[in-house]
Amino acid sequence: MALLLSACSRQETAQGDEYLVGAYYYSWYPENFSKGFLRGRLNPRQIPKLGLYDSRDPDVAQRHIEWASTHGIDFFLLSWWPSRAHQNKAFDTGFLRAPNIGDIRFCFFYETQALGHDSDFGITLMNEETIGRLVDDVVFLAEQYFDHPSYLYLNGRPVMVFYLTRTINVNYEKAFQKIRAALKPLGHDPFIIGDEIFWKVTQGHGDWDENPASYPQPEQTELPQWDRVRLFDAITAYNVYEGGKTGHAGYASESGHFTDVDELYTRYAGNVPIVPMVLPGYNDRGVRLRRDNYAIPRQWRAGDMEGSLFAAYLKNIAWKHMDDGLKMFFITSWNEWNEDTAIEPLQTSPSTNQDRSPDGKAYTQGYSYSGHGMAYLEVVRNVVVAVSGHVADAHGRSMKNVRIGAWNPKGALVATALTNSGGYYSFSRKRLPSGEFLIGPADFEERKSVAVNRDQTIVNVDFFLRESGANQ
Repeated sequence: MALLLSACSRQETAQGDEYLVGAYYYSWYPENFSKGFLRGRLNPRQIPKLGLYDSRDPDVAQRHIEWASTHGIDFFLLSWWPSRAHQNKAFDTGFLRAPNIGDIRFCFFYETQALGHDSDFGITLMNEETIGRLVDDVVFLAEQYFDHPSYLYLNGRPVMVFYLTRTINVNYEKAFQKIRAALKPLGHDPFIIGDEIFWKVTQGHGDWDENPASYPQPEQTELPQWDRVRLFDAITAYNVYEGGKTGHAGYASESGHFTDVDELYTRYAGNVPIVPMVLPGYNDRGVRLRRDNYAIPRQWRAGDMEGSLFAAYLKNIAWKHMDDGLKMFFITSWNEWNEDTAIEPLQTSPSTNQDRSPDGKAYTQGYSYSGHGMAYLEVVRNVVVAVSGHVADAHGRSMKNVRIGAWNPKGALVATALTNSGGYYSFSRKRLPSGEFLIGPADFEERKSVAVNRDQTIVNVDFFLRESGANQ
């Protein structure tokens, strides 16, 4: 099936020839920097390229959008908490006021567990009260944001992702039926993605008496709960890290991590589309040292560059398990620094395995971390983008909404792209597979020959145009 990516104007663009890449995005800074994060505990310290920034600052969001949109990331999944109004407000004052908000899409990642999560049993409680809050929240989001020109739509349907649906043991069908029923009078048929894929999930029992005391004892199972899974238009795993799976510790080239993740996705295949997630690594010791969780380093094997695990995830997990129609995967994450899953650019600095603990290794566990700069964005770009460049006028001013064409050796136009607010354009690998192409502005005569390969994006295919006519 060909999917459509659109703004709420419903002016939809055919998306069957594109990949859809999303990254989880958090608005809890600078507060969460003070809670502790691995990079801040290294010796020497590593901090984001923008410093210990404020999520309420539109200039921060502008840089994030610029970096993401020019490196193949199509949308952000905004973490929205039903219990954190102040934190949610940062999206209004920061992200949505970025002057280049039109260059990216966004949807909401609803933190379902905040409705009432029983950590003793690992379940999210669903009763009349919490279902009511859930529905009210979703209606609020629909009324406030679904009409935003940058909201993410698939085939005319607004996208929402719900965290930890795999922990709901009763009343899940009632909850999501009520969501759909409440949005229908507003003209919305939501495309709902559930966080269902994990090593063990809560066994489902369908609808139940509204008295929580009567709920069945929650049980964990390795089996997919298909009656819950089928409530969703697609399913995903926010993060496949599991503290109890110590066989996943260390370099993925030596552990059972990739073999097990591959099997996990295969276990869930065949009923609804899967949106695989891509992980750059994991280390929450900077904020949860007392838990003594193991780290998954960011190198595929010892001595590799930081980012090699991420590249292996993209090529061996995302590509293999990405749904043929949906062509979507999520990156965990853009800026979850507390668990060190972020790919947001860091200030460049040499690699170190030393930290500020008494023995110098309590946080790193001896693994090396670098101030990686733009490295992770370049990994994404090399995997999903074939050709990219910039268009400016004769005075060097960036030109937006310039149509760029790609022609094959026979002279046939095979793809077009528009420049964004910064004058940048790109063609995905799905649109331009390996081979020779001519690239140029559709309404000007200048063309440049490029040879697309499978391993690296052809960058800086730039053009300087005369505003009054074709280039001479």
